[in-house]
Amino acid sequence: MMGKLVGERSNLVKWAITIGLTLIIFTVPVTESFTMDMHIFLAIVIFCISTVAFEFFDVMIPALLMSFAFLAFDLAPIELVFSGWTKTLPYQVIGAFILANVLNEIGLLKRVAFWVILRTSGTYRGLVFGIWFAAVIASLITSGNAFVVIAAFCYGICKALELKPSRETTVIFAAGIMGTVTSWMFIYFPAQMPFLISAGQTIDSKFNITWLEFFVDNLPYFLICIVTLWIITMVFKPTQLIQGKESITRLYKELPEISSAEIKAAIVAVGILLFLTTAQWHGLDVAWALMIGPLLLYMPGVNVGSKESIKNINFSLIIFIISCMSIGAVGTHIGLSQMVSDLVVPILENSSGNSIVVFYGLLGMLLNVLLTPMAILGALCQPFAQIAADLNINIKGAMYGLYWGTDQVFLPHEINAILIFFSFGFMPMKYFIKVFSLKTVLFFVGLLVCLIPWWHFVGAL
Repeated sequence: MMGKLVGERSNLVKWAITIGLTLIIFTVPVTESFTMDMHIFLAIVIFCISTVAFEFFDVMIPALLMSFAFLAFDLAPIELVFSGWTKTLPYQVIGAFILANVLNEIGLLKRVAFWVILRTSGTYRGLVFGIWFAAVIASLITSGNAFVVIAAFCYGICKALELKPSRETTVIFAAGIMGTVTSWMFIYFPAQMPFLISAGQTIDSKFNITWLEFFVDNLPYFLICIVTLWIITMVFKPTQLIQGKESITRLYKELPEISSAEIKAAIVAVGILLFLTTAQWHGLDVAWALMIGPLLLYMPGVNVGSKESIKNINFSLIIFIISCMSIGAVGTHIGLSQMVSDLVVPILENSSGNSIVVFYGLLGMLLNVLLTPMAILGALCQPFAQIAADLNINIKGAMYGLYWGTDQVFLPHEINAILIFFSFGFMPMKYFIKVFSLKTVLFFVGLLVCLIPWWHFVGAL
């Protein structure tokens, strides 16, 4: 009885916070630049994201509510609000779910997971670093496009170890995120780097950042990631049993002989990986690998997938992903990105190089809550490059500061690729916020202690 009362009181407090945060935006006066549409947009986003953060109900509810509210208040046309359905990302996620569920159902994920764990000392920390290292290698050979595959891999490891969603599964998935999404900070990611380069070329037509140059300029991220993961594994120690090397070895030996179904599925999985890693030569969209590849598991001659693998897809989280994709699009449509740019430009007129980098980084981090990294980079790279040039500050270093900010998150909706990891259901929101808040603090220290001095050393700042 007492527990029930405490739970109800806790929910009331959470609802009060949610409603308070939603309404506080209306205390800011409406102006020509900060319009009523922007007030309404921010209120909708804050309310819906808060209900997800506090886990009041299934994420499909706030996902649908946010999209419907954008339409009800006429903030954007319907084709823009639901434009996420016309992108390849949702269908890649569905494909990843099918692939992961089939591989888990036939036992291949468990076999691969045990094999990986036995080569990473069989410990919790060894497992975390093994996942991170494997994810970095996968990102290197796929030009930063390994996040869907690695998300499925993390899912397979958690299922193989029979772990429940918890702090340790959150850390396991965080290692995958840091090896893929965070790797964009030192691996040339074709979807985002052009924003930095084109902004620089508006100032200097010869401006460019090559793959190798970008990699060398941002080498300290390796050290920052290693230290961050080490501290995270110290702070978030496992509370449920993660079987040691001896137990894993015994379980691995007890697995049956590899079946024909596993061999067929492995061939399909390797084919998907090869398609992803050879994209620079065949020139086809890598999305096809995860949209079509998993469906081959159901085709005649293969036929290893089951109806259960389809039924077990978490469609609520997929709808949430698509809904969150509209935040950046609608925010840009109503002029929020431009408003931020107009507001910030005059503030930075007399700033030093280091101050510019820190300010750009912190602003990018804060804007990430409301806009996608691409929306932030698209709106701010050019004016921020111009400010840096006017102050005789290296454009590249200034852009690196803003780019750093777009990697720092507190909630999963901030980066679509992170939403894919979150959609597998092994990252409870309360642990996600704690783990990634700690990661953001540690990365800020890394920015001050490692990155800025290194950028000065290599001439990027």
